[in-house]
Amino acid sequence: MFVTYWQIGRLILEEEQRGKERGKYGEELINKLSNDLTKKFGRGLTTANLWNMWQFYSIYPKLYAARREFEDNAERCQGFVNSFGCRRK
Repeated sequence: MFVTYWQIGRLILEEEQRGKERGKYGEELINKLSNDLTKKFGRGLTTANLWNMWQFYSIYPKLYAARREFEDNAERCQGFVNSFGCRRK
């Protein structure tokens, strides 16, 4: 799920927003994406979760850096992962 969240964040920022900052356009885009994705895939892709994914990619544009950070700080980062509604297996 880690990589999936990162990839969704990347798609939102690079493909959908084309690198534009969050603003009125971004809010409308996230709301529309959330509605479309929820219809197609079901629950879990709320606007809040999509903003979390967007923020995740914004903070860690390099996937290897995100993985290293999470591996080095697994306990501290578990709260971030839990914000997506995930559980450890």
